[in-house]
Amino acid sequence: MSCTLEPAKPGGGIQSIGDIRRITIIGFAIALMALLGACGSTTTSSQAQLSVVRAISPVPTDPSSAALYLSIENTGDAPARLIDVTTASGTGMLHRTEISNSGQAMMTMVSGFTIDPGSTLKMAAGADHVMLPVPVGLVAGDTYAVTLSFTGAPPIRTSAQVVSADQVLN
Repeated sequence: MSCTLEPAKPGGGIQSIGDIRRITIIGFAIALMALLGACGSTTTSSQAQLSVVRAISPVPTDPSSAALYLSIENTGDAPARLIDVTTASGTGMLHRTEISNSGQAMMTMVSGFTIDPGSTLKMAAGADHVMLPVPVGLVAGDTYAVTLSFTGAPPIRTSAQVVSADQVLN
């Protein structure tokens, strides 16, 4: 089988079976190169990989709401942003605690906390935390369900352990 390219004849179009073979072979070669190029490319999308390391809540002093302290690790290669925390009793509020020049602690509501790749968001007493509506009557040893919502990562459902005030500081 010989494949020689001949100049197109006036009027164009396919003139013979040989023309069809050449077009088929060229089309197949182009398709094969495109397929091999796609197989050789490795596209990986960046994403956050989040896990809750610890979630505790001191016995509530107000019977209907409690503070939530937790740590969220991001072992992925993209940031994620905690934007919402809910319980069966309602939606929580994200707070940042800042110390003023006079030494007074002030809580400010924020829209979220960013967790960079390779870092851990640590919420603790006297620092960033969540205030949540919780079931009435919680005592040390109880748990309640919490759903954490993010941008850049799927939601996480976990449970918070209710602990005594002295265990919060450990």
